[in-house]
Amino acid sequence: LREGRWTEQPGFEVEVRDTVGAGDAFLAVLLAGLLGGADDATVLQHAGLAGAYVATQMGAVPPDQPVLRPTPVGPMPAI
Repeated sequence: LREGRWTEQPGFEVEVRDTVGAGDAFLAVLLAGLLGGADDATVLQHAGLAGAYVATQMGAVPPDQPVLRPTPVGPMPAI
């Protein structure tokens, strides 16, 4: 809720291998985007993609992938 408006982003369907770290990835990208001044819809999409990606990998810290590097504007590549 920002300025009296809700922003929603549906989750991404992925084949889950391990959920450890998925929420942490979501929150990290969410906070980085909000602090960086990105719009809510973009921030939620990027955060959801990061969390979904981590859930498809084994372990809390999957290998670094370009998909997880945050960009303040524009769509994040699909996983």
